[in-house]
Formats: sequence, C-alpha cells, structure tokens
Amino acid sequence: MEPTISAAGVRKLVVHHFNQHGVRIPRYHALEEHVRVEGGRHVAHCYRAGGLFAMWMMDIGLLQFYDQAGNMLDTLNLLSRPAAEVRRAA
Repeated sequence: MEPTISAAGVRKLVVHHFNQHGVRIPRYHALEEHVRVEGGRHVAHCYRAGGLFAMWMMDIGLLQFYDQAGNMLDTLNLLSRPAAEVRRAA
C-alpha cells in the first residue's frame, strides 16, 4: 500500500527543510507555491522562499531541494516511506 501524501503535508516538509537550511518561514503564506499542470493533470508543486527552491514531482513521489545556484541539497522519496512516517514528519 502506497502512503497517502497530501499537499499540506508536503508543504510542511518543505517549510521544515527550508528552516534546516537557514530560511525561516514565519507563516505558510510566505512560501511561494506554484502548481504545474500538464495535460489537465497536476504533475508537480514548486515552492520558493529565501532563495531556496523545492519541487514535488507527484507521479514519482520525489521532493527535491535546491539552493540559489541550482545545486541539489536533498531528495526525499515520499513513496518509499511508511504512510504513518510521512504523516508524522509532516
């Protein structure tokens, strides 16, 4: 059974990881978020704050983090984690 991943849960993970990299986000509305749509389907969510960028590729369950220069900082495979762990981390 694949874990249930919600946009709100991923947003919380993004805020947490951005905080770990020194970007403090006092409120969620300070996090810029865009949804990428292809063929009428949501395929990705992109997040920006304080020069950092994250992209959640929904079909493959990856959440990747990048610095200002475009260097990858971290990758989380959200589909390989147990559902309870994904909810708890969020």
